[in-house]
Amino acid sequence: MVVLLLRPFTRSPKLLNLLNTCLLFLTLLDLFQKTYTLTQPFHLLISSPHLSCCNNVSAWPCPHRQAKDRTVNPSILFPKHFLLFIAIIPHITKLHFKFTLIPPPLSLCFYRSEKAILDFLSSQGYSQSFQALQAESNNSDFTPNPNDRHHNLLAKKWTSVIRLQKKIIELEGKIEQFQDKLKNTAFAPKASKDSKLLLPSAPSLHTLNQHRAPITKVCFHNIHSVIATASEDMTIKIWDSETGDFEKTLKGHTKAVHDICFDPKGQFLVSCSSDLTVRIWDSQNDYKNIKTLHGHDHSISSVCFLGPDKIVSASRDKTIKIWEFSSGYCVKTISGHSEWVRYVSVSEDSKLLITASNDQSVRVWDANTGECKHDLRGHDNVVECALIAPISTYQHIYNLIGINQRSSQPQTPGQFFVSCSRDKTIKIWDSSGQAVFT
Repeated sequence: MVVLLLRPFTRSPKLLNLLNTCLLFLTLLDLFQKTYTLTQPFHLLISSPHLSCCNNVSAWPCPHRQAKDRTVNPSILFPKHFLLFIAIIPHITKLHFKFTLIPPPLSLCFYRSEKAILDFLSSQGYSQSFQALQAESNNSDFTPNPNDRHHNLLAKKWTSVIRLQKKIIELEGKIEQFQDKLKNTAFAPKASKDSKLLLPSAPSLHTLNQHRAPITKVCFHNIHSVIATASEDMTIKIWDSETGDFEKTLKGHTKAVHDICFDPKGQFLVSCSSDLTVRIWDSQNDYKNIKTLHGHDHSISSVCFLGPDKIVSASRDKTIKIWEFSSGYCVKTISGHSEWVRYVSVSEDSKLLITASNDQSVRVWDANTGECKHDLRGHDNVVECALIAPISTYQHIYNLIGINQRSSQPQTPGQFFVSCSRDKTIKIWDSSGQAVFT
């Protein structure tokens, strides 16, 4: 119930605005009434240009409908109904509410908790526990009542806690996702060690959609506008790189295709698979499968051309095999790794091989003799890929590692090697076997 003491001029628009403001004020107070207690009376400050001073008019809560003394007990919860005494003055220009609300004191929380526990014990039939707690608590006169506000309060609170915990977990997960996006998004400042803001690259020209499983390798033709893709769906697909048009599907492998490579002249395409085979496809004869090479005892993870007349492959059987292109025979098997050989690559002059393995090592081999030239160790996890740096990159590597080297000095392939690992690092090695940059 609200009592307003008004002057006779209630038709004034400003008074109507004031009444609306008061109603909004009362509504806000009603929202707090179940949660907060008052520490002091409300003060309404009403000012007018016709007054030389401000009039302070107070509003007192009416706990349990007793407001004669107009005092506030801070420990009494603010009730739903209160009396508001306010004086209205013509030409009101300012209305200001000043009040302080605080959470209920701990004593009131304990009092309610005891009632909720007593209600739970009574509803579950724990009569002895109910009587014991009732005797020791301040609620000796408590009588369970299904219509009481404490009925099933524990169950409701427990459900609320579980719901809030679930919400907290969801929000924490979203925060982690957004933090990861902030750090890992391409060109984001936080994704860079020096926090430089990089310009984004141009948008993609084409999106190629045909494979039905993850794509394991993409390879560009050396001469023509052709792209070949390998997939775990056991197929190789040929695309036009200029238009993005799909051209052909190469079928023959019976398990996932892991690697593909065009020969230097671009006539042949070689592929390897978990079906233990290496297949050669003739691009000038509608990509016909002209040879299938057998010899590995486990999945073949990598394959490439070694010059114009040889093929080299790496396998999970811990070996590297060199094949003669014309006959399809294995002419050399290289052993040395103690675990799965994941990748093999060839130097520009086809004299060196480099391999990466699950044994956390990178090895450099003589392609003619099969001798291990370097055993590069320093990674702390599986090494996924390794390459022999082309001569054209040497000057950039010198600049990266801080060495002044003239480009006019004689340079040969095999001076630098690069490897990447699951330990989240990329290492550059020199011909002495030392990691010169990480």
